Amino acid sequence: MDDSDISDFAIGEPARAALPSEEGGEQRTVTVEGRFVLSPTEKASLGVRDSLRLRRRHVEGEGSRLEWLTDAPRNPMLRDIPGRKLAELRELASELGVRLGKDQPNLKASWVEALEAHAAGTEMVADWVGAPEAVAAALPQLLYFKGDAAESPEAVVRSILTAKLREYTLREETRQKISDLEEEFSALLKDDVVRLQKLVEERCALDAFTVDPGVQFRPAVHALSLTAAAPGQRAVSLTAAGSGRSRRVSLALWEASQELLSEHVEDGVGGLIIAYDEPDTHLDYDHQRRIMEMIKVSASTAQSTVIVATHSLNLIDGVDIQDIVHLSSRNGRAYVQSLGAEDDDEETRRFMSNMALSLGFRNSVLLHERCFVGVEGPTEYAALPILFKRAFGYPIQSAGIALWNCQGNDGALSFAKFLKEHRRTVVFLVDADTIRDKQKQFNITHLNKQGFTEADCLFLGVVFKCHAHIRSDARVRAAL
Repeated sequence: MDDSDISDFAIGEPARAALPSEEGGEQRTVTVEGRFVLSPTEKASLGVRDSLRLRRRHVEGEGSRLEWLTDAPRNPMLRDIPGRKLAELRELASELGVRLGKDQPNLKASWVEALEAHAAGTEMVADWVGAPEAVAAALPQLLYFKGDAAESPEAVVRSILTAKLREYTLREETRQKISDLEEEFSALLKDDVVRLQKLVEERCALDAFTVDPGVQFRPAVHALSLTAAAPGQRAVSLTAAGSGRSRRVSLALWEASQELLSEHVEDGVGGLIIAYDEPDTHLDYDHQRRIMEMIKVSASTAQSTVIVATHSLNLIDGVDIQDIVHLSSRNGRAYVQSLGAEDDDEETRRFMSNMALSLGFRNSVLLHERCFVGVEGPTEYAALPILFKRAFGYPIQSAGIALWNCQGNDGALSFAKFLKEHRRTVVFLVDADTIRDKQKQFNITHLNKQGFTEADCLFLGVVFKCHAHIRSDARVRAAL
């Protein structure tokens, strides 16, 4: 289980802006990088080899930028040419001696084409540069469902239809139509731009004033009107239908979205990332179970990835612990934990997950309990909760103590070692004669092999009876 400090990322920019500035402090930069293996269709459409590396780089106060690692001109002035303004392109072309062809109109697209052709003939190096639109368009689309939207079907419909609109705009024929429209309206604005430039030059006594408008068409769902009609009744707006019906409609929409949004995923192109933010907020247990089934269906769909942010123990316990990332706070710092996030040994990950299941530990127990007590057999396992309640007056579980029957199992010792290595308090409650008995699983030799010592055991028996009671009480209280 990896444990990473993410405190710097957990503080939002507004909060950091309110803090005293550090002398000579640098802008915070957050970079998320990944390597993507491409399908045959993606390789053909992007013109790259078997894989590519992408990163999203966010500089505080400047925003984020999608970049890819590729061959780029050594001269930084010849990079990201399409992102420059028309005046900048003309100035760069003048410095480099680049001219337009006879048939090329004096437009931004022409200067971009001429400068990119010039850049292709210069010395190239491997470096991070802005990712082209085709690469950005090939990334999976994100669909975000907020738990509070359970009472707002309009928000759910808007998310679904916006995602479908984005899908349609990525089609080649649609992109061409949009591009033609943008060029057409850019041409319509040309005379207006010239007039504005001249007016400003005359009124401000300037030698030159340049206006370079960028026209973009981005389809969006702006307004929605939803009505519903029960059998034999007239249709009414969902805003007047009551929260119960709105919640049922939202759940139905979420379920229907899986099929609707998966239709375009073919031959490994694109994909879908569905993010659920507290999806079971204000839902009873039956509806939580329904949400869990819906999430499982979403995750099983080809080219689909599901991310769930939740505090619900029902949802946490409903998935494999290998799929859980746990965020916690310790000593004023924020940490993220995951089981074997950097461990390529799939067998180890599966073993730990199966061991937790066989020992009867739910995910919520593994993530949150403060002390794990292993006993040798069923008698101790049955008696200890009763004795604990009689001694302290409340159940052992409410004290943050997880009890399990090790049954002399090697796997239980391995699992105990795993827990201890990841900052869990682990104690063995064993018979006093066990520690020296080589035939017993919890003798000192076996314990030492797994990184445990006598200090990790509470001994029970006639010889150590008094000593054991003192140590047991102190150890349990220390764990609490």
